[in-house]
Amino acid sequence: MSVFVVNSLRPQITKPTLLLIAYVVALALVLSLGRAYQMQEVAFLHRLCLWLTICGLIVSQVAIVHAKLLDLNLRRWGAIISSLLICSLVLALQLDLLKMIGFLPKARDPFFDFWLFLVPPVAAVGGVGLVLLALDANRERGPAAKKHSNVLLVQAQEHYLIVTTEDGQELKRARMRDYTQTLAEVAGLQVHRSWWVAEQAVAKVTRQGRDYVLHLKSGGTVPVARSRIEDLRKADWI
Repeated sequence: MSVFVVNSLRPQITKPTLLLIAYVVALALVLSLGRAYQMQEVAFLHRLCLWLTICGLIVSQVAIVHAKLLDLNLRRWGAIISSLLICSLVLALQLDLLKMIGFLPKARDPFFDFWLFLVPPVAAVGGVGLVLLALDANRERGPAAKKHSNVLLVQAQEHYLIVTTEDGQELKRARMRDYTQTLAEVAGLQVHRSWWVAEQAVAKVTRQGRDYVLHLKSGGTVPVARSRIEDLRKADWI
């Protein structure tokens, strides 16, 4: 069975990614200029590179772990708290390594004490990063819902969605269940955990043994999960 695959989409830097980059750079500049954590004896360029590294590690790792935990259906607050604790532990290991190689000009500390010391700053820096991501997602969700009438196909790939519209394709960082809520007014169905299809995009539905397949007007095909077959019947697709 052939499955519709997007070949022409190239990796791109999304707006949430740019927002986090701007946050990391601004925070690193403030910490470098303020000579935080008694780093006044370190040259400014060294301080800047060091803070860019540390802030980048915190923000990126918290965002990635948080998204992974949400994918595992962990509750939102559980995902937030767990991601901050996990990333503070990982950061303790990373900074200990930076101390060993001399990039971080500080003496090594007892590991457990160092980890506890890192929990508050990781919670503050990483928490702000998660808030920025949430605010950006909420800002897009409202106005974007009005523009979704031309959405034809949504395919989930890890933490991203490939959204195919009448005008082309777009890569979005979002969860399928959140994005499909904005498509409530569009005639379509989520036919698989990784696929949402608009009714107008479907040319026909065929049966292959116990399975069903959607044939798209664009020429591709999309698999139908057996758990979703009843939804197709209720919608009169089959």
